[in-house]
Amino acid sequence: MSRDRLNEFRADVQRANGPGYSNPNEMEMGSMKNDSNLAGFYEEVRQVEYHIGSTQQKVDQIDRLNQRTLQAVGEDQTNRCREERD
Repeated sequence: MSRDRLNEFRADVQRANGPGYSNPNEMEMGSMKNDSNLAGFYEEVRQVEYHIGSTQQKVDQIDRLNQRTLQAVGEDQTNRCREERD
């Protein structure tokens, strides 16, 4: 996530927590907590993205296998039709 997006996110968090959250001392402490929480959150997002990519690779493999299976079935049916005609 870019620095701008991170700053937007922090601003959204501050707005959501109300005016008291803008206290500089509280904000500094909250910022440290948020950075730690965000690091954990980003790690979870990274893991989810990895699993999505891994799952997509498996789906692609299955699609290729299905295409080969359909092609083989089609060729088999074509050969059977030819044999029946002969």
